[in-house]
Amino acid sequence: MEESGYHGVDFDATLAFYEGWVPGTLGDPVPAMIQRVKDWLAAGEQVRIITARAQIPAPYVAGEQPDSPPELDMGAVLAIRRWCVEHIGVALPVQFWKDYNMIDLWDDRAVQVVPNTGEPVGPPRAEEPPAPSRMTLGQIVTQLLDDAETARPEIDPDVERAVMLNGGYLAGQENRIKPRDSITAKLISGTKSPADIKDVLRYAAVFPTATYADDVRSTVRDLEDKGYGQVRVRNYWDPNATGLPNRYPAGTYAGINIVFDSEGYRFEVQFHTAESWDANRQNRLLYEALSDGWADPGIAIPAMRRTIAAVPVPDGTLHG
Repeated sequence: MEESGYHGVDFDATLAFYEGWVPGTLGDPVPAMIQRVKDWLAAGEQVRIITARAQIPAPYVAGEQPDSPPELDMGAVLAIRRWCVEHIGVALPVQFWKDYNMIDLWDDRAVQVVPNTGEPVGPPRAEEPPAPSRMTLGQIVTQLLDDAETARPEIDPDVERAVMLNGGYLAGQENRIKPRDSITAKLISGTKSPADIKDVLRYAAVFPTATYADDVRSTVRDLEDKGYGQVRVRNYWDPNATGLPNRYPAGTYAGINIVFDSEGYRFEVQFHTAESWDANRQNRLLYEALSDGWADPGIAIPAMRRTIAAVPVPDGTLHG
């Protein structure tokens, strides 16, 4: 292959399994294509990802010439490059266009034709339904934020009343809606789809350490009486607990986080003591630095554990 040339490889249904558009989700690798790409790279050949995911969608009007060039969706590009690092071992270039340097294109939708004839090589493919329209990353984040704002007027007073009647108060109300950049980072990472993000609307309830366990149970019961069902409960008070996700390294967070459902909309209530609330806030910057790859885990995680180890564990929290 010429030094300037490259193999163009489509992403969905070619390099990654694809069974329909799910915003923010990338498919599992297709083993045969992954191996082919690795073989090319090992032989010193160039490979680029050619995918419509990398383009910010523009309105489509049949028969009309677009009047402006399309733009790269950098959120999608970064997510695909991280996927490549995980499954191929290198971040491949990602683009949505073909150019004169492309030697060949591996694509599930392409139809090869005999040069200068217009005739397909092999039998023509069956007609397929058009690809579904998709939202940009920014549109997805805006929709999640809009959904949270729409749900708040009904949920806010119920949570506030339940917490106050059981001797607690709500902290961090300025961050009741998850920040846009935090949602965007989760989706760019490729580890979460929009449906996986259940804390766009979240509440931090703080109760006295001495009565914490009873207060939490009473608050949960009151919310259930209002029709809010528990979807997921994560008790982080036990630093040696197993079965919890890797959201927080063991022993770096304290509290109980419960996701509730309100007629199909899901939100999170975090239950803290004053000490755990303060400690978690201290650890927040280190947690974000770890998530973004900026902090040395060998330094940050022990520091976070020391902060949490100083928090008194309320009676009755380790076993339900």
